[in-house]
Amino acid sequence: MKSAVAFSLLLALVPSSTEAIKLPHFGRIDANDNDLVQRVLKQEYTHIVVGGGNAGLAVASRLSEEPTFSVLVLEAGTWQPLTPGVVVPGLAGTTFNTDIDWAFYTQPQEHAKGRRVYWPRGKILGGSSALNFMAWTRGHKSDYDSWDALGAKGWNWNSLLPYFKKSEKFSTPSSNNQNAQPVYDASVHGTSGPVQISFSPYISDQFTGFYEGIQKMGVSVANDLNDGKMDGVAWSQSTIGKGGLLNERRVTSQTAYIDPIWLTRSNLCVLPGMQATRVLFDTTNKDNVKATGVEFTFANITTGHTFSASATREVILSAGSIQTPQLLELSGIGDASFLESKGINSVVDLPGVGENLADHPAIVVVEKLKEGSKTLDAIGANPILAGAALAEWALGKGILTQELSTLAYLDSQTLLNASDHSRALTMMNRLKSSSNIPTAQVEQQIAQVKAGSPIMEFLAINVYFGANAAGEPNVPYLSLAACAQKSFSRGSIHIASNDPKAYPNIDPQYLQADIDKFYLMRAAQFLRELAKTDALSQYIDSEAEPGPEVQSEQQLEDWIENVVRTEYHPIGTAKMGARNDQGVVDENLIVHGTSNLRVVDLSVMPMHVSTHPQSTAYAIAEKAADLMRQKA
Repeated sequence: MKSAVAFSLLLALVPSSTEAIKLPHFGRIDANDNDLVQRVLKQEYTHIVVGGGNAGLAVASRLSEEPTFSVLVLEAGTWQPLTPGVVVPGLAGTTFNTDIDWAFYTQPQEHAKGRRVYWPRGKILGGSSALNFMAWTRGHKSDYDSWDALGAKGWNWNSLLPYFKKSEKFSTPSSNNQNAQPVYDASVHGTSGPVQISFSPYISDQFTGFYEGIQKMGVSVANDLNDGKMDGVAWSQSTIGKGGLLNERRVTSQTAYIDPIWLTRSNLCVLPGMQATRVLFDTTNKDNVKATGVEFTFANITTGHTFSASATREVILSAGSIQTPQLLELSGIGDASFLESKGINSVVDLPGVGENLADHPAIVVVEKLKEGSKTLDAIGANPILAGAALAEWALGKGILTQELSTLAYLDSQTLLNASDHSRALTMMNRLKSSSNIPTAQVEQQIAQVKAGSPIMEFLAINVYFGANAAGEPNVPYLSLAACAQKSFSRGSIHIASNDPKAYPNIDPQYLQADIDKFYLMRAAQFLRELAKTDALSQYIDSEAEPGPEVQSEQQLEDWIENVVRTEYHPIGTAKMGARNDQGVVDENLIVHGTSNLRVVDLSVMPMHVSTHPQSTAYAIAEKAADLMRQKA
């Protein structure tokens, strides 16, 4: 979905693509110079990483710390370090549906009025860390412990906490314009990692209303949204840099893991603009095939040229929950009968590939604010205000330094009354015989709910983010989102054809489980009550969406079917677990039936976590790098 904040004048100042690609240690390579690319690739690498996003660049950086390793990263997106929508926190969302967004769409959703839902993903060095809304949180302890219980041995809260800390560099909060005092626990944070984490120096008035109003609704203040408890409302932490050239700028996996080291690591080569088409194998041992390299081509140029690079140790897929299963299937790993129907020879019969897709479905209640309210809508509609806001940002101040300044996580017992909570548990238990979600996952999610893992996230967005492309002109908006953190619906992602550049079929099965719609309906009612609190209502003129005509539970459910969307958090399509339980990788992240093909991204998660998964992606990468070093 597009943000209404266009900032077209600002975006026009920076080229949307690069004719030449800057490559570490190999100067500038013209994308049309096939001979030069071939010469670069004559080097043999120990490790090839497919995907330069959150996990891919993190694992590549860590592997290249070992001087005996040589690492090649293939990334389909381009290197665009100056794009305003990437660099400036307050412009998050303006890069949706641009050339740095894959701009996927789901299949028509049976339980959501047959709509195709837009799924943005980063097509840029840095991946979705360059497109996301920068929230930095960790899930509930029970979420990660469930991975271990489902067969991903050694993957639990205690084992991941050191890697969470290793990835981050936490900045204690300084002053802000509201004199707010963020609550945090320094003991759960890392202080020397590459990903800088901070609090915003600017908080909108209406965000203060959200923060105070939700407390009036009986929600406590969280100790820290990274301490494994995930309960309550908090001034949130974001991947925004502090000090020097990074002051109040977005931190991506590129700026965190690659920029500080790429001039000094002669054993690391990052090749943007190149899209992997398949993994190459030695199939001498058919029961345990060996990945020998990767075949790829230009991502953004129509050409018949195909290249390949070889890996002596490992190939690592970090293409994300959409394109990792796509690449596995294109390479002959997946359900054998399905692959044969697409004209692909089976290398490893692995039916779990592409299955187990889980997401955080979301709805947005939109409030019109009173005239004069300062929002990104107002700034985006006025070039003079936009220029002034950009000048403030350059000084590390103002509305463009702000992202999701406040978040709230509620467990089922807090969101629902006792009767509704009991009703919800009954609905969950009925799913144990469902063919859509495995019984073991139902039981684990019920255990998480009982342990207090949040069922719903609430957040405020300082711009129109409703069901339409844009709101009314010259109207300030506050968008209040409710994001279901424990969806009981499961979907799939599979190739549509054997064409590597054809988008896969994405089917998240939104609202397939009635419990998902029930929780979202109660969440919509909660947001309406929140908007009536004195703390927040003082800024609100009227409700824009769903609007006063939607009142009954049936009307709300119908509205939810019309507007449900993604929180941009797909996971699970190459899940960690036993091969006979639709597992794709083992606890070492090695693909079943192979000796040296690993997956390192959010697709390996057996079940979702009640949080924004960005920090989890980095933790997975950090642990994966250690596993690979230990093997070597």
